[in-house]
Order: sequence, then structure tokens, then C-alpha cells
Amino acid sequence: MKERSLKMIKIEHLTKNYGSNCAVDDISFEVQKGETVGFLGPNGAGKSTTMNILTGYLSASVGSVSIAGIDILSDPIAAKKMIGYLPEQPPVYLDMTVNEYLNFVYQLKGSTLPREEHITEILKSIKLLDVKDRLIRNLSKGYKQRVGIAEALIGDPKVIIFDEPTVDDRYPVKIFIVVLFPAPLGPRKPTVSPLATSKLMSSTAQFDP
Repeated sequence: MKERSLKMIKIEHLTKNYGSNCAVDDISFEVQKGETVGFLGPNGAGKSTTMNILTGYLSASVGSVSIAGIDILSDPIAAKKMIGYLPEQPPVYLDMTVNEYLNFVYQLKGSTLPREEHITEILKSIKLLDVKDRLIRNLSKGYKQRVGIAEALIGDPKVIIFDEPTVDDRYPVKIFIVVLFPAPLGPRKPTVSPLATSKLMSSTAQFDP
């Protein structure tokens, strides 16, 4: 198998039911290594539910999910090590500084990359270096979202998932993918597979860097 053809994400016949309510109805798709994908749908279409299953936060009612060939249910720890995830509301600790929080995330993920060099690279790429010693609670909404993006990049994941990665409707997904952090996805783009959800057609239309 050619390296480019490696399936970083593979979803087969995914279904999620909440009682009699079907949130996700028999979907299947694949994301190849280095492929950039936008996942478009209106509110309530099941985008976030799908992402939560994909990242191991929820279990599926039917179907399977694998990350780089690793089944998310059979070996969740190994699969999650391949994923960087930014939910719609970044789960940051407001009483930590940006630098403290990213060091905390580095420890939680068990990264073996050179700590200071790795975190500094991400801070520079996301344009957070000037606020690294500020408490997260004192940052603007946009900067808090940048901290969430930085968290997703800790550990150099091969699959990066953004759930509605926009501060508001004025800023399309492409700003986050291309402008805010060209370094993490630029040189390493052939080895990284970004997947983003959006309810905005204009956002996903611009999602091809």
C-alpha cells in the first residue's frame, strides 16, 4: 500500500440512536493521509455527534470507526494518540496561563517531543507567544479558541479534528487552517489529515488551502 493511500479516518455504516431519535443515520466515509476535509451540515445534522464518536467521547449504536487503522473501540488509547481535537467550546482551564495549560496538556498526552521546543513552536505558529504568561480567563474569545487549537496540536497528531472552528460567522474555517498556523500544517501537510465541521457553506468552500 502506498503511504499516501493510508486511511487516517475510516467510518463504516455509522449510526447513533438516542432512544427513538436517530442522530446519525448510516454514514460512511474515508480520509486519506494528507487529505483536507470539510464536513458540512446544518445545526442538528449530527456533525458534532459524529465527531464525538470519531474521537472516542461517544460510542456508536451501529458501525465502526478507525484512526490510522486502529479501531477506536478496540484500542481507544492508541487511536486517541493519533488525534488532535478542538471541540466547538475549547475545554481550557481558565485559571491557568496559556503556557501552564499547554505544559499540562503535554503531560496528559504523554508526548515525547522536546517539551520547550515543541510548545514554543506551537505558540509562535498560533500567534500566542505574546500572551503565553496571561491567564486564559483574561483572553478574548478568539484567543481562547487559539489556545484550543494549540492544545489540539500538542503531540504532533496525524489527524486534526475541528468542530465548528470559527469565532463567529465572519471568520471562515480557512483562517484557522491556513492563516493562524501555517507552520504546523505547512511543512507537515502531507502527513496530517485535518477534518473540520461547519454549518457554513462559505467556510467549507474555502477549506481547500
